[in-house]
Amino acid sequence: MNIFLERLNKIIKSKIFIYSLFIIILLVMSYRFNYHKIINYRPQAIHSWRQTDCASQALNYANKDINFFKPQLHCLLSDNYTTGYCTEEFPILYFTVGVLYKIFGFNEFIYRFLVILVYFIGLFYLFKTFNLFISNNYLSMVLTFFSFISPVIIFYTNNFLLNVPALSFTFIGWYYFMLFYKEKKGKHFYIALVLFALASLLKLSEAMSLFVLIGLLVFERIPFIKFKQNKELIFGNFLKSFLLLLIPFFLIFSWYLYASYYNESHKQMYYIFQFNPIWSMDMQSIKLVWENITARWYYEYFDPIMYKVFLACVILAMILFKKASKAFLTILLFYIIGSLGFAMLWYSNLKEHDYYTISFFIAPFFLLLITFQVMDDFLKNLKNKTIRILSYSILIFGLVFLLIQNINYDHKKIIERYNWQYFPDSSFKDLFFIKDYLKEIGVTSDDKVIVLPDMSTCYSLYIIDQPGWTNFLFDYNPEILKKYIEKGAKYIIIVGSEPLQQEVLKPFLTNKVGEQGDITIFKVN
Repeated sequence: MNIFLERLNKIIKSKIFIYSLFIIILLVMSYRFNYHKIINYRPQAIHSWRQTDCASQALNYANKDINFFKPQLHCLLSDNYTTGYCTEEFPILYFTVGVLYKIFGFNEFIYRFLVILVYFIGLFYLFKTFNLFISNNYLSMVLTFFSFISPVIIFYTNNFLLNVPALSFTFIGWYYFMLFYKEKKGKHFYIALVLFALASLLKLSEAMSLFVLIGLLVFERIPFIKFKQNKELIFGNFLKSFLLLLIPFFLIFSWYLYASYYNESHKQMYYIFQFNPIWSMDMQSIKLVWENITARWYYEYFDPIMYKVFLACVILAMILFKKASKAFLTILLFYIIGSLGFAMLWYSNLKEHDYYTISFFIAPFFLLLITFQVMDDFLKNLKNKTIRILSYSILIFGLVFLLIQNINYDHKKIIERYNWQYFPDSSFKDLFFIKDYLKEIGVTSDDKVIVLPDMSTCYSLYIIDQPGWTNFLFDYNPEILKKYIEKGAKYIIIVGSEPLQQEVLKPFLTNKVGEQGDITIFKVN
């Protein structure tokens, strides 16, 4: 019996078993979140507009120009309404997906799977980061899964936006920085900088990590601040470390300088590099944003019970301040300040854009790390083995119970997000199945089309994979329609019946060539 227990104990402590269990739990959670169904969905639900902005660039890399430095959209709003050349974020993910489309053929499963894979790798490195400072593997594992219980994170992990991949590279970057923190090997610092640079290129808000490191570098030079018990410096040579930290900023600046040049040279009308700060808004607008955050997004960031858990962690960290890692407390403080600063700079965007807060999700990780590192230090030093095992078991099972409650809450939230009745673009579902029909009636892949009504830049255009225009920024203006026709529009595609009743459109809708579901196709005379 003792031999069996020894072997069992050896198995459950082995890396293969722990990593296998980690993967299995991730897959079970994914199944609960309907990932096996959603992974085959076309872009839809909340922020479908932004989803197709991203997906359109990937598809255009596959269909048209594979040149990395020439990203483009389906909507032709550049070069005097003749091309879709424009860019914003560093397009490495779009380019990668485009290459995969070239190899395997177009299937949005590839895009969604790649984003999921990147985040799961990020979570794995987050788990390894917890393991660097928490002795119990299973406690580290459960804590890691609390980074996969936000409805916002869950929704955008199986999606097309760059926010979650950027966060994932930040997770991995922090693992390598923590290795540098513990082992003082320069290569780990260099890897961390590369990952933070990549994360920041994907999403500028992830540059908070770089500012946090600069803050650490400066603060550890203050005589009365010591981040390590042996009074050893984290970074060593100040000038060398500072210059190395400037390299990612140089890369970020270089990309946005190129992006600005690229957009300006093509006279694009979509991407605008500017802040929307709180101080540029009136009090009524500020209040409306706050009301939307507290009444709507509050329940999307986390299950409300988690705010109480985080508050308890803050209180515990304050009580145990002397035992908590001063370096981690400083990092958390800088992240909170950085998140507040980011929120102030883009405050008006927070009203409708839940994904703007994804960069803030590093702060809860450090809060959990600080709190449970202190708890782990206390528990692992208990002399009575039975009490130690019992204490760990109670703590872990309590966290598992909380995790399961969150998973069930998230399951309902994901179903709600993909319920078409909540969104005005439900009439566009017929577009999902019309591509083959368009070919049957003679529409070629290069034919330029106008899709009405569609207030987005290219949602409908991407779905049917046709270049052209929507009524983005105009409301059935006949002069603009004439301009698009002059630029080569061959077909007008009407979604629903409402545009057919518009008197200003009737002169353009005389040559009907097809109809399927709620979609009517007219050829331009």
